Amino acid sequence: MKHEDFKNTNLILITARKNSKSIKNKNIKLFCGKPLIYWTIKVALQSNLGRVCVSTDCNKIKNYALSLGADVPFLRPKNIAQDKTPSELVIEHALNFYKKKNVKFKFFFYYNPLLLLEKYQILLTLGTYLKKIKNVVQYFRFR
Repeated sequence: MKHEDFKNTNLILITARKNSKSIKNKNIKLFCGKPLIYWTIKVALQSNLGRVCVSTDCNKIKNYALSLGADVPFLRPKNIAQDKTPSELVIEHALNFYKKKNVKFKFFFYYNPLLLLEKYQILLTLGTYLKKIKNVVQYFRFR
């Protein structure tokens, strides 16, 4: 599989709600001079592992993500943008959106902005690995 094919075959989903119980608007709060979501999107885009999609319920986050080059093809409904909403519901919503558009992915990556530093090295390593293998086996399936 060619490196440039990943954008069409893989999906990186970044979740970024507007409200948070602990820190209001945390995804657009500055971290090292940039909004937190900036760093998450930057790492995802630089990994070249796939299409970067941001799932959000906030127009401000949507517009910022679009300005960085991420896809934001929908706004997340309020009923799955709550503090206690399980990640699985958000993932299912995003995958169902693409399924309805007849877009399928071989690999799916879920990326939470708060795990930025922890996931950075994993994404870089995984990208290097996927670029080297010729036959990709589907490891994850979400219905």
